[in-house]
Formats: sequence, structure tokens, C-alpha cells
Amino acid sequence: MSRKNDIPVHKVRIRNPKTGKMGWTFRVQTLDTVDLAYIAERVGRRTLLDPRMAAVVFEQFADEILNRVQYGFSVDMGVLGFMCPAIRDQGISDTEEQMTLHGTRGFVRWEPSKKTHRHFWNVGCTLDWKQRDRDAARRRNRRQQGDDYNRDADPDDEDFEEGYPLELDE
Repeated sequence: MSRKNDIPVHKVRIRNPKTGKMGWTFRVQTLDTVDLAYIAERVGRRTLLDPRMAAVVFEQFADEILNRVQYGFSVDMGVLGFMCPAIRDQGISDTEEQMTLHGTRGFVRWEPSKKTHRHFWNVGCTLDWKQRDRDAARRRNRRQQGDDYNRDADPDDEDFEEGYPLELDE
């Protein structure tokens, strides 16, 4: 039985870092990269924001989140979770006098919220070629049933016209 939300993966041959022997593992098959303009376009369909303005607002939010984390604040991003400052490669010293920050690095740690964690709880994996076959079969079925097929549309999306979903002059 196939689940709706499967992540496509592919097989890769790599060297085992512990033993040094060659072996096989799975890696996520990246389908594509979505840029901020695409996200802004989708947000613009559901709100009264112009997609260009949504992109500017989102960039300002992201800049402010990163600045706050850099200054030592944890930022609660709601459904997305928390962004927290953290330190890497600090090691352990026997005494307080031996402690040093030499070789340490600061980084941002992301902790998903409970809702985000639950959303990905039951997501499975399929081989990338099987996922492509399934997607092609779904597209063929939609075309045969006479549905309006839009490659970029989300099945949960409503069909909005280009631009704003509501007329502002009314």
C-alpha cells in the first residue's frame, strides 16, 4: 500500500566512514528547489498581499530572526518550531581553568514544533523511479478524467485567477 506523502530516495555507493569499506545507502532524491518568489506567489493567492510585497516581508522576517539568534535569543516561529543559538566542538575540560573557546563554532539549531514533528511522523520513503512512475500515472488519470491539470498546483489549492483572489474595487 502506498502512502500519499512519500519522500523519493535513491541508492548511492559511498565509503563507510567508520570501517572505510565501500557500501550502499539511501539519499533523498531532491526533486527541485523552490525559491522565495514561488512561495510569495502561493501566499499571494490566499491573501491580499502582492507576491512581491510578500517576498519583501518574508525576507525582512528572516533577517530579523537571524539577527535575534545571532545576539543569543531563541526565536519561537510558531508552526515551524524554534531557532536557537548553539555551540559546536566545545569538548569537555577537567577543570574550569583548562576551558577554552579555541576551535569552537557557533551555529543555529532548529527544533521543529510538535505540529511539524507530527506532520512528518508518518511520511515514508519510496525509490525515486517508483515515485516518478506514480506521479506520471496520477497525471495521466487526471487528464483522462477531464480535470484541469496544472503541474504547479497543489491539490488542496483553489483555482484562483492570476493576481489577487478578490477584486478590491467591489
